[in-house]
Amino acid sequence: MTRKLLPALVLGGVIAATFAMSPARTVQVEPPIPAPPSGPAGGTLVVDLQDGASEADLLSIERVLGADLDWVSPLSMDEALVQGQVADLDAALRALGGNPLVEVAEAEVVLEATGLASSYPGDAPNDPLYAKQWHLGAMGAPYGWAHSPRGKGVIVAVVDTGVARVEDLQGTTILAGASFVPGAKTAVDDQGHGTHVAGTIAQTTNNGVGCAGVAPEATILPVKVLSSGRFGSSAWIASGIDYAVDE
Repeated sequence: MTRKLLPALVLGGVIAATFAMSPARTVQVEPPIPAPPSGPAGGTLVVDLQDGASEADLLSIERVLGADLDWVSPLSMDEALVQGQVADLDAALRALGGNPLVEVAEAEVVLEATGLASSYPGDAPNDPLYAKQWHLGAMGAPYGWAHSPRGKGVIVAVVDTGVARVEDLQGTTILAGASFVPGAKTAVDDQGHGTHVAGTIAQTTNNGVGCAGVAPEATILPVKVLSSGRFGSSAWIASGIDYAVDE
């Protein structure tokens, strides 16, 4: 596996010349702006070794680099993820190219969480229970609503007890779907669980009713594989999954 590194952009110096008119017609030139120093760029190198790599394998990589590396975390030792400071990142990456112990090597990238803005009127949907849906803020849903189609064009299959068009799903696109439960001719929910799941996914949002959905513009495909008693045969479930994939 290879990863692309972000190229560095080097801005060259610009020489500004000021011409002053005088009887002697002299020309005055400002000194050039010093160019940025050239040379190797050091930094933190992150290396993903082959899973299960040993301390001996780590030592061999350190000898190749001439630098000390350490496990990123005790929890990442099984994935053999290590990091360390090197004097020349480009040289280090070249040195590890083709090494059978290395899955991926790249310069460290620092990321930052952005604000959770919303594009709904009043900066939040007007669903009365939205304030209690702490999980939407925790998962970054408001930022997603503001920067994405909110699920528009995506079909989500709810393989469950079916889906009923309750009040807070009136504005949600729900397909006819299918039932794989003997005796249940349609995918209409007769238990409640599938409807709850569908609402979590695509509850009609900013309608002044109930809760907000994670992807309110998504389309729901009900696939009934569980009965009114919440139980279902593995054969029904397998058939429902197969149907959902085909759809």
